Amino acid sequence: LITICEDRPFAMAMRYNGGTCAQSFNSQIGTDLFRCLDFQGGPPSTEGELSYIVATDIKGNGIIYHADFVPVGGEFTLADNGNNVEANMNITIYSSSDTSASNILQTLIYHSSCSRNLFLKDRFGSVQLVLFVSEDQGLISCFFNATFSYDIISNGNFSAELISLVSITNLGVFNLTDRVIGNTLEPGFELNVEETIVIDLTVRQQYTALTTLTGRSPDGVVCRATDLLSFVAGNPLPPVIPTLAPTGSPTGTPQPTPDPLTTPCNLDADINCRVIEGQNTNCRGLNTPQALTCLGNDNPTVLQFVYTGGNCDDSVNDADNFDCEDSDGGPNNRATVFIEMSRGNDEYFSGIVNLRELIVVAAEFENDMEVIISTVENGGAGDELQNMEIDTRCREQDDLTLLNTFGALQLVGFQNEPTGAQSIFATVRIEYIVENRGRLPADLTSAVSVGEYAGTRELVSSPITFGLRDEEVVGFEEMRLNLIDVSMDPQSFSLSITGVGTGGGPGCSDTANFEFLVA
Repeated sequence: LITICEDRPFAMAMRYNGGTCAQSFNSQIGTDLFRCLDFQGGPPSTEGELSYIVATDIKGNGIIYHADFVPVGGEFTLADNGNNVEANMNITIYSSSDTSASNILQTLIYHSSCSRNLFLKDRFGSVQLVLFVSEDQGLISCFFNATFSYDIISNGNFSAELISLVSITNLGVFNLTDRVIGNTLEPGFELNVEETIVIDLTVRQQYTALTTLTGRSPDGVVCRATDLLSFVAGNPLPPVIPTLAPTGSPTGTPQPTPDPLTTPCNLDADINCRVIEGQNTNCRGLNTPQALTCLGNDNPTVLQFVYTGGNCDDSVNDADNFDCEDSDGGPNNRATVFIEMSRGNDEYFSGIVNLRELIVVAAEFENDMEVIISTVENGGAGDELQNMEIDTRCREQDDLTLLNTFGALQLVGFQNEPTGAQSIFATVRIEYIVENRGRLPADLTSAVSVGEYAGTRELVSSPITFGLRDEEVVGFEEMRLNLIDVSMDPQSFSLSITGVGTGGGPGCSDTANFEFLVA
């Protein structure tokens, strides 16, 4: 049984299991290739409950692999008219066909090109890979349609009226009575009934079917016949991911070996943009915050602040119970301070913070918190500069509104159940990627990136050798975007590469461009 995807597919099938990101199980966890975020408690997990699922490329090229309702327990196909899928894919689960940010239940990205480890049964949040189709490997699936064939023969010397046919299996009870009732078999005649079952080939198990046929003779005597079928099918998945498939890839007629002296190399340039901190995973899906104030009487689970260095008199908010007191002149734009956030014995945050630094605090916030800002002494808190009491109940009177200032802190993000994740800032990572799509090894000799923030850079100091299907991130840049900056221009990036075959053949070149704009 083949379980590993080794060639970029042009179609995939996913099973929608529902549930949160916590059930993810794949070899991309812990890398930059996979990211999953839940909203509003995540997708449903009740069998048959519908969700609207949208799958797209993460570059924002307008490729829609799927956009429709899918029931929990159902399957859906990812395809683009026979074209190979992009190297990275975004899948977003919505509560309705209104694909606004407020209806997102889960959004995730994963690496779909099969240049990295991708296996049947891999779980990515609420979805699970169960099938892929590629040019080299063909159709590879977890499942096989098996047919139970019931051969009914009248061995007596009189006719028999069929009354019922029931087969009890470890997959369930198949009542096939409607297929036989009303039929009368004459001596020596035969009736065939078939039932198709689906076998999961990634689970090795024994299958049994105890079948009972009931009939009646012309004089009213009821007779029964039984038969027991038992067989073993399937191979287990690899016990540890990643690993090699238990059997080799399908065989076929080998293609002629290309001549390394005359065959040009085929290096492909690509640019991947991911949101590594923010309310989305897709750069082209970045939006201005949909809600400015944390409301709903549901305490936040995340608060984001920027340390501005302001004193209590610089506070701008209408919170009823906000209290602030400066000591020793207050923070007063001090470059580095020590900040502690707590409530009683519950410590939410403690650490050294620099001027204009972003502080992301994830905690089960109670109704209020104390914030102490001090000088830094020996890596810890020194003299107190500011002490604040901030209500954190997400009520109108608490005025947890984006861009409001509380002493030396400015609120720039929050998350709770009713309003979801809202933030002024998003941190994006631009990755410059090279893949060998040729049939011979190749050397990458130059890779020039042009980015909005890093400018023009040569990413290759010495040739990099790419084996068959090798893929590598040769450079990256990260930036924090202000999502409410109306003057922001489109963010544009490019990558130009050149290479040569390791066998001395003709060179090759490629260029990739990427652009996005905050909506």
